[in-house]
This record gives sequence, C-alpha cells and structure tokens, in this order.
Amino acid sequence: MSLKIGDPISLTIHDLAFGGEGVGRLDEFVIFVPFVIPGETVEAQITEVKKNFARAKLLRVVTPAPERVAPECRYFTQCGGCQYQHIDYAAQLRYKHKQIADLFERVGKISPERVAPVIGCPQPYHYRNRIMIRSQWNGPAKKLEIGFIRADNNWVQDIEECKIAEPSLNEQILQVRANPPPRGGLKFVLRVQPEGWSVPKDSFFQNNFFLLPELVGTVKNFLAASGARHLIDLYCGVGFFGIEAAGAVENFVGVEYDALAIKAARENAAIRKINNGEFVAAKSEEALPELLKKFPTENTSVILDPPRKGCWPSLLELLRATRPAQVIYVSCHPATVSLNWRGCSRWTCSPRRSTSSAWLTCAAENSRNLNLVLNRNRIWGIKIMITIKIRTSPIETELANGRFLVSTGKFRWPTTIKTTPETRFSRASCRGCSCSRCSACMR
Repeated sequence: MSLKIGDPISLTIHDLAFGGEGVGRLDEFVIFVPFVIPGETVEAQITEVKKNFARAKLLRVVTPAPERVAPECRYFTQCGGCQYQHIDYAAQLRYKHKQIADLFERVGKISPERVAPVIGCPQPYHYRNRIMIRSQWNGPAKKLEIGFIRADNNWVQDIEECKIAEPSLNEQILQVRANPPPRGGLKFVLRVQPEGWSVPKDSFFQNNFFLLPELVGTVKNFLAASGARHLIDLYCGVGFFGIEAAGAVENFVGVEYDALAIKAARENAAIRKINNGEFVAAKSEEALPELLKKFPTENTSVILDPPRKGCWPSLLELLRATRPAQVIYVSCHPATVSLNWRGCSRWTCSPRRSTSSAWLTCAAENSRNLNLVLNRNRIWGIKIMITIKIRTSPIETELANGRFLVSTGKFRWPTTIKTTPETRFSRASCRGCSCSRCSACMR
C-alpha cells in the first residue's frame, strides 16, 4: 500500500496495542491511531509511514464504541500522561488484561489462561501520590510552560491540574505556578509522603496508596502458600514488602542499593518493632549469592521488586541455578517481567561508545538474538533498532533493515563488539517485545 504523510484515511479499529494505541488495517497494512476503541470506525490522517506500519492522528470518530466516555481531564489527547480516559474504566481493565496476556504469551511464552483478571483501583482518578512536572520556555508565545510532555511531540503541555494526581499534588502544582522557576528545562518531583513511612526525597515508594492493601495482600498470600521460613526481599527500597511480610517468616533480609532508602528501612522496621529482619545496602545481584548460602533455598522465598528496566541477568541465572522455594516478582512493566521470565538474557556485551556519546541498552529477544536500542534523543530525537546475532565472538552487528528510516552517515557504529564473561549489559529500554508491529517497541 502506498501511503504518505498527510493522507486522510478511514478504517475500523480491531485491537488496542500495549501503550494504548488503536490498531487498524488497510489492505493488511497496520495503522496505529491513538485515543480510539476496538470496534470503532474512525477518520484519521497519516503522520508517519514506516515499512511495516504507519501512524495517524485521530480526526473524527464515525461510529463510537459503547465503552466510549467523556474524559475527565481537559488536557486529555494533548498531554501525554494518559491514554485511556476515553474508555469506561471496567472496559479499560478488560483491555489491559488482554494486552498483558498477549504480551506474556508472545514474549514470555506464558499461556493467557494463567493471567488472572486485573484488580481495579477503587479510585480511578486522583490516586497518584508522585508526579514529575517540567518547565519549558515557549519562544513564540513568550511564556514559561509548566506541565507534562505532550502526546504528539516533546514539548511541554502547560497544565494547572492533573486529574490522576492526589488533590494535595494539585495544590503543589499551583504553588509551583505561583512561584515559577527562573528558566525552562527544569524538572520538579512532587509527592505525597506515605503516612507512617519514612521515605527519602528521591527514594522509591509505590505510587498508588489505594491499591497498596491489594498488592500487599497478594504478596502475603503467595508467601504463606509457599510455606517458606525465610525471605529475601531484593530491590527492597524503604523495606515495604519485607516489613509487611515479616510476620509470615522466621527471618528476612532486605537488599537495596540506595543507602538512604536502607537507612529509612531500618527506621521503618524500628517504628513497627520488627526485629526478625535486617537491611543491607548493596546491589541485589552482588548480595544474593551470599544470602542464598545463608538460608536453605528449599525454605526460602525471594521477592523481586526491580525498577522498570528489570533484573540483572546474573541474578536471574543464580535463581535458576539455586531454585529457591518461591520467587515473587512485583513488576511495574509487564514487558520487562515477560523478558525476565523467558530467561534468555544469557549473553553480555560491553559496546564501545560512538563519538557522539550515545548510550546503549540491551534486551533479550530469544535464544539466538538480542535487540539493542541506541537512544540518540540528545542528537536527533530518534531511536535506532539494531539486531545483533549470536554467532561466535566477536558479535557481528547489522541494522535491522526496514525497522527505522534513519541516516547513519553522521556517526560511526563499531562493526564488532568484544564479549567476555566479565562484561555486562544493562537491561531493556525498548518497552519490551520483539514484534515489529507492536507500538510498544516502536517509540
């Protein structure tokens, strides 16, 4: 099919991709359209054309779906923070369940029947206890914009409120606007301190207080069912899961690289008079070997609550080799946990940097291939997908033809990457799966 930017199209949406974009087809050619619902017929305009897919902006909904509702936020479709407000909340949960099940099946090779229904939030709006807003100077309008990154570009959408943030955070937004920063290019983290917990300014805590009881209950139920007597809480932050589950085990150890968070974890345990646990300031992948020697693996449960990029490959290899009684993985990104579950990140690489200081991250695609994303946002605002094929050392690299239309003449990429058992790579940055038609990988 011959499409070009600016072409008007009419199509029927048949699915929602991970990330919220609707999926339609014209003569089997995939078109991604935001802010639509499966079953709708829409009019759109092409904004981007690639070899295997195109993107379009929504112009008009010709036949709306029964699940379509009016979004509560006045900035919805301009602000890039939300993608589903036009969908009834109960329907959102069904679509998100399908997205997760499809992703787990495609990437993690997990049967969809094993994915339980999504537990909804009792408060779909005004639930986030932490947000980050930005400042940016708008030259043409001669004003300072304060808000979130827009949905259609990298500029800042000026906002006065956020419908998914807790009310006290909206008060903080107004305070920032009343006392604006001196210039653009700054970021501000606004948060609500959890009651009864010590959390340092830059340390992690769950962003939704309203779902915490369900989350904790789920973890504790799994832990109790295992019969484990010992608990290793990796990426423990301020000790939330270890402290909450302390009564279910004889003893536990929490591990976190953030030293300030570990100090807070000890304070949180002392306040609650938890005395059957300890907290260690270390990298989880470095501390785990000694901890598994300390506790008998057949009576030990391991909780993983890693950041978005997932777990270090050596940590997963050790868990596979030692086989503790149970591993509970609390993930903020289903694509990452799918990759970790699949467990194919068995090779490591330490690529040389190009002359323009790009950074590189890797994600396992399957047992014979790895996907790399070279993020050059600082230079061109684009990402280049590179496939490296595992043959013999050194690894040979080649651009994945047709995946991205970019010029390679302005930088040099090393033709070979030396690998040794000691070198490592950082985890997935590409949002997840290896499907060339999935919008989750194409951003």
